[in-house]
Amino acid sequence: MSLIDSLPPVIVPKEAPKEEKQFDIELQDEEKRFVIVCSRDLSDEDEAIFKQHGKTLRWKKECFFNLPFEQLDFDFLIIDARVKEARLTLGRQDLNKYNLVAYVYAIQKGIDDFLNEIDTVDVSSIPKFAINAKDFKHQLLTQKLPAPSVTKSFLRFALKCLFG
Repeated sequence: MSLIDSLPPVIVPKEAPKEEKQFDIELQDEEKRFVIVCSRDLSDEDEAIFKQHGKTLRWKKECFFNLPFEQLDFDFLIIDARVKEARLTLGRQDLNKYNLVAYVYAIQKGIDDFLNEIDTVDVSSIPKFAINAKDFKHQLLTQKLPAPSVTKSFLRFALKCLFG
């Protein structure tokens, strides 16, 4: 046996880096199916954007009133909260299985009662530009940062002083 054979190897393979758990959790949310709860009309252009990024289904009381969402084939389910049967259907579903996005007028954000009853991300516009479906879903789930406004701050302060 020679001296070279008895020496340990100098180059040792490096272990693969471990994935972070936080990233996996974010992916799970984006992989859930989306229920778009509307309190305003969705334009044909906006509906086409949803169709571009996944299978889109518009809920209709004539077809889907007694069906659980689990039995429907969709990536994005658009449901009109102004229809009584739609609200009843939403109340019967396990909404924790879905990402809920409320498509509302900007003035309704933080004020409307139905938004307080269900845990939604409130949007007043549909993202127009997305690289792919994953980016589109991420934009839907991420609240936009509001621009600072001295006027709004003053009005809120004045209303607090007046009405306690």
